[in-house]
Amino acid sequence: AWLVEGSLHRWHRIAFLPLSEVMAMMRSLSLLSLATTVVGKIEIVLDEKDQAVQTSSQNTYAGTYQPCLSDAFNGQFQHDWGNHKGQSTFEFKFEVPMDGCYSLEEYHPGADAACSRYLPSNARLDVEWCKGGESVLYVDQSTKAGQWNYIGMYPYYVGWEGSLKMSNSNGEKCDTSTCFMMVDAFRLTRVGDFCTRELELQLKEGGVDALMANSPQAEVEAPLEWRAGSLRLNVAVDDTNSVDLLAEMQAHSAVLEATLMTQLGAVSVKVEEIEPFAAEGRRLQATSASFDVKFNAEVPSSTGLSVPENLPSELSSALAEAGASIQIQSSELTWMPGTKESQPKSSDSVDHWYAILVALFFGVKCTAIAVVLMLRKKCKKATDIEEGSKAAEEPVSDVKDEKDKTDSKEEEIDDNASTISPTSAHSAESA
Repeated sequence: AWLVEGSLHRWHRIAFLPLSEVMAMMRSLSLLSLATTVVGKIEIVLDEKDQAVQTSSQNTYAGTYQPCLSDAFNGQFQHDWGNHKGQSTFEFKFEVPMDGCYSLEEYHPGADAACSRYLPSNARLDVEWCKGGESVLYVDQSTKAGQWNYIGMYPYYVGWEGSLKMSNSNGEKCDTSTCFMMVDAFRLTRVGDFCTRELELQLKEGGVDALMANSPQAEVEAPLEWRAGSLRLNVAVDDTNSVDLLAEMQAHSAVLEATLMTQLGAVSVKVEEIEPFAAEGRRLQATSASFDVKFNAEVPSSTGLSVPENLPSELSSALAEAGASIQIQSSELTWMPGTKESQPKSSDSVDHWYAILVALFFGVKCTAIAVVLMLRKKCKKATDIEEGSKAAEEPVSDVKDEKDKTDSKEEEIDDNASTISPTSAHSAESA
């Protein structure tokens, strides 16, 4: 409802929006078929049976095994028949209708032991999140059947496509010699504006439903502010590799942004510059070096600017998943004082040009209105003068009584002296 109302409220000025904004609005409206909003709750259900969900698959089949169909989500699932190990995949693609932190839950059948014994305890799930972030998870499908099971939480943004892909492998473990890849349903629920440690603990303890039930729906959101930070990273590579460390760091700046955003509880992070420390400037081809990563983070004003203890390990894991050859040995994060109003350079540039365009638009509009009013005024004056001239050529009234001719001769002379009606005379004077 919030999306439809907001879009209709702006519909009257859609003609003045850039094409990219119009397309983004229409894309957001189309997402309503997948996202359900109930009292501020945004929920996206990805069901392999739902034709409205964007999916792609390879070597998978619709379920027919009754012990698994009995408690499958919407009575159906996909599987690999226990074959094509390492070659079967099923992927969901989606977009969120609103920026924020989303919890991820998985649903699978198997309340009947005749079904669960075929399900792996290490089913592989690849998650694409944020703005290019990727994670590999292993889900235990041998227990907790017929319910939503919490997997994790991830930030998603409007205009950035997310993906969930299940894959089979030769290393699957189950209670039988042949394991079946199981794909049933996933659920994403918006649980906040940004992901925090406290939020993760609450989700692990009580799940999404308990969290949403205990959350006040009318809670006032904290205002956001941009803060500048400096991150010193000591990086290293294998002795057998010869890598340009600076180029490798710059090539994976998006991974740094995504990891910092999650660890700092930020809504957005922008890496502005990566440069080696002065003492390291000549050793970029060495096996280790230190770099200064300058960034801006958009965080709630009420959030304390802390430094996560496990930041080095989280950065190393994220870089390894992205295929980087470097490792983070240590890190030192420093927040710059007095930078509450700072924002990324790109935002300043966009806002500046947008303000100029708005000013030009209203300037041209006001000038056009003024010209139209002047032309209308001139036309009105010319029309009044023309009407006055026509009135002077015609008598004001006919003589009604012949005997009044001699008695009112002086009056006739006066009438002939002023043959313009009072209204026309006034108009002529004003002209």
